[in-house]
Amino acid sequence: EEGKRGGDHYCRISWTGGGSRTKRTKTVFQTGRPRFDAEDMFLPVDHFGVEFRIEVLDANTDRPVGTSLLTTQGLLQRQRDATSLDEDLTPEILFSLDPKCTSVESPKVKLELRSGVKSGFGLDYFSAAKVKKADSKEGARAGEISGWIELDLELKHEL
Repeated sequence: EEGKRGGDHYCRISWTGGGSRTKRTKTVFQTGRPRFDAEDMFLPVDHFGVEFRIEVLDANTDRPVGTSLLTTQGLLQRQRDATSLDEDLTPEILFSLDPKCTSVESPKVKLELRSGVKSGFGLDYFSAAKVKKADSKEGARAGEISGWIELDLELKHEL
């Protein structure tokens, strides 16, 4: 397939407020469609303004193949949307003040991975510069979708 990247890849996650701390998966070798199975990561969420930067990197160059940004508020909204679509939940359970009543399984989250983005969070994430492709003389626009990543995400509240 055109555009399919073979090679060795790993996934790295960093977050606002984490300083230089990151979490990463094991490297998956020799594939254009890596699966990072059985990689559970537990990340701290100090407040609802935390943003997560999810990167799939080429292990040989340590350069991002694609990057996505996920906010805690976006994750909460996805969980709320999944809860509101559950037919077994009554309005009494949905609007209960007891957080144990609203525990639902999170759906898979499919995020687009973008190439050539900046290294920051929020507004610093986006870039309008051209990115030079290694196999081409013409540049690609930064922020083009370079792939997709599916994640099982769950935000748990500790009271």
